[in-house]
Amino acid sequence: MIAVFSRKHEIYKFSGSVFVFLTILNSLPVNAVTIEANSPGLAAVGKNTTVVLGGGGVYTFALKATADGNAVRDRAAEQCLDIVSGTMTGITITGWGALTSSLAWGASLNYSATLSNHCNNELRRYVGLWSTRTPGIFSGDWVTVPANRTCSVNVVTSPAIPDLVPGKAVNAIQITSASTGTGMLAFKPNANNGSKGTITDGTHFLTYSVPGTTWNSGTGQWTGGLGDYSLKLDNIPDPTTPGKYKGNMTATISCD
Repeated sequence: MIAVFSRKHEIYKFSGSVFVFLTILNSLPVNAVTIEANSPGLAAVGKNTTVVLGGGGVYTFALKATADGNAVRDRAAEQCLDIVSGTMTGITITGWGALTSSLAWGASLNYSATLSNHCNNELRRYVGLWSTRTPGIFSGDWVTVPANRTCSVNVVTSPAIPDLVPGKAVNAIQITSASTGTGMLAFKPNANNGSKGTITDGTHFLTYSVPGTTWNSGTGQWTGGLGDYSLKLDNIPDPTTPGKYKGNMTATISCD
């Protein structure tokens, strides 16, 4: 009997994605697993905003966020928000309150930032540049940063694969179900022959695919939106040498 299985409960998270190893070989079946991922909501703020300095002297600026539009030092308003990237007149903004540049009277500047929300609720914040000197200059805009997004899918790791008969076709076996959220799935075989994954007994090969997905030759994997997918072994060649045919495949999920 051939089965598809995963090392139980071993789920790994990285860069907003989760993967689980699937292996095709002669083995006892094990339980299915649910894989899930989180992707932070993103929003841009302050794009193409220009501040003209006045009053003389040198101004040093930092990026601030507030929930009420007034408390420019409100650190609580920044707790769920991360600065993915930001610039002020070509200088990188490295974080909340980070001093980014000193500009003299009469200078103008542009700033922009991309924010990510790692919390589970949508946030509306007033975000802008704040100067450290008096009189202070604060210029910003209200921005709504969506909550982080979660997606998941069940990966079937103990499908019922029938005995393989040389010269016969093999029905497709469902390997994913019960997806939630929106995102992408990728299936990467450890070995492939063109757009087909391969399993081998060390000398001979059988091929398989994941119907409904798109093969990417650059990454060597199939990709598709979250949904139900099956593993399809190609027709078993006649004759085919008996034995244990082994291989493995990695399923990866990422949220939109």
